[in-house]
Amino acid sequence: MGNVPGQLRRALFGNPEQRRTLLSAMSEGQRKNFVYLDDILRRASSGRAAGSPTAPFAQAIEKLR
Repeated sequence: MGNVPGQLRRALFGNPEQRRTLLSAMSEGQRKNFVYLDDILRRASSGRAAGSPTAPFAQAIEKLR
């Protein structure tokens, strides 16, 4: 599964020049909300690293039980 928050962020905001143009065309309230959305999507896109050991940890916990 792909990095959906990252894909959504790139689709909405594009590159830095496109982001600047988009935000300059908005009202102050809209800009505030979109900057917040950009921050949330950036944080969500960082997520867990590929190859996260979650599954092996869950198996180890099951064996301990």
